[in-house]
Amino acid sequence: MIQLPNTGQKTVTVIGGGVAGMSAVCALAEAGLRVQLVERARYLGGRASSYVHPGVNEVIDNCQHVLFGCCTNPGWVLSADWGCGAIHWTSEMTMIEPGGRRSRLGPSKLGSWDLPAPLHGLPKLLSAHAFSFADKFALARAFAALMRPVAADSCESLARG
Repeated sequence: MIQLPNTGQKTVTVIGGGVAGMSAVCALAEAGLRVQLVERARYLGGRASSYVHPGVNEVIDNCQHVLFGCCTNPGWVLSADWGCGAIHWTSEMTMIEPGGRRSRLGPSKLGSWDLPAPLHGLPKLLSAHAFSFADKFALARAFAALMRPVAADSCESLARG
């Protein structure tokens, strides 16, 4: 638990130091409230964390897409001025298959031009050995669906219906 000095202002306690909890802490603090964060683990990040796997002595990332740049909103949370300097930002991710074969994923360029999201990850994804042809075809279809424009007057919701 992070202890804060008593300033007499209202205190809000946030339970859980994952991405959502840290987002809540930042929003509440920006709104002028005194915030206390309670986390049972010895580290912040929740599922967006890493650990050294004792069997292979490699760093294993959980929920790495949060720090991989696929999500853009957590950036303001993780750049907050309360101890997030230990985050290692990367633009590439290495997938290691059983047997040790590696596939690197990350943004690609077309010549000297940066490809727009979500196409920026497609070239390396399609050349990755870790995915079968069927996987790559399904991923290409998913990328195509993501690129379809949504009408400005759409009432479509992301909620399960």
